[in-house]
Amino acid sequence: MSDDMIGTCGLFVVGFYDILGQSSSFNAWSSIEELTTKGSPAWTAMLKSISMVEAVREDFNEFYEGYRSVPVNEIPDSCTEVAKKYPKITSFVSSIQLRDIGRMSFSDTNIWFVPFGDKSSGYSTREIALMMLAIASAHVLALQRGVICRGALTIGCGADILGVKEGRGEIYGPVLLDAYRLESEASDYPRVIISDSIYKMIRDTIVDTDGMEMDSVEFASANYNNTNLDLMWDFLYQDTDGAFALDYAGERVAEIFSADEKLSTNDIFTDMYNNIQKMMNDAGNKRNFKHLRRLKLVADYLDSRKQFWLNSQPGATA
Repeated sequence: MSDDMIGTCGLFVVGFYDILGQSSSFNAWSSIEELTTKGSPAWTAMLKSISMVEAVREDFNEFYEGYRSVPVNEIPDSCTEVAKKYPKITSFVSSIQLRDIGRMSFSDTNIWFVPFGDKSSGYSTREIALMMLAIASAHVLALQRGVICRGALTIGCGADILGVKEGRGEIYGPVLLDAYRLESEASDYPRVIISDSIYKMIRDTIVDTDGMEMDSVEFASANYNNTNLDLMWDFLYQDTDGAFALDYAGERVAEIFSADEKLSTNDIFTDMYNNIQKMMNDAGNKRNFKHLRRLKLVADYLDSRKQFWLNSQPGATA
């Protein structure tokens, strides 16, 4: 490989996201003749499977681009308190050009990644926070449709290959291997696990601004990064097994969904919860106790978050 085929080497944050249960739908793809017969069971199963994959990809892209277009000073609640207090920070943020995130998809797997950056070039704290939020939002809608997914988010060494030569990004290296290992092994059940390295990155990148001159670029930059790191904290929770995971049904995500007048958090949560209950009943009837245990963990998590989604509207039965 020539040098001009390597875009960027260094630290990358990688999200690895897999749609579960697709292999079982392939059992209906019994023959080419049936697959090419419109309306046949094989044809129907194929379209359903493909539409699930397409929907997850589109949801992430729409959420990420939508959140990316919102100025920092319009994001609600505590994450903008500093920006509102010091207008220079808002001015500084408006001059920042966000890095493009890399997007890879194959079959029912999606990979999203961004260089972490450094002190001189700037850290990708905003991009990482938005990536976490977009994954959480896409995960909610997938569950609402009855689609279960599992994923991981980690940071580590890697290279963006083909990025310069082909005009697109492709992550390669130990960070991708770690993301796959976390998703396929450590996640255990349908959730998005957060690596210890991400937790440490958030903790260690926060800067103490005491003593900084408030009108300086250093102060504005530090507060910008701290604001985004605080947002990342809001998307984390520690699961019952001690692992950190994406709090996709937590208060912060529920707040964002509730801000859209066209959406009902009641309906979204009830659909998620009822879909998991249906899957649990099906797993129990099939005596698939391993799958039942995993679904029960999802149900327990959702039950612990229902207060953020349910209100006085009728029909909230979860």
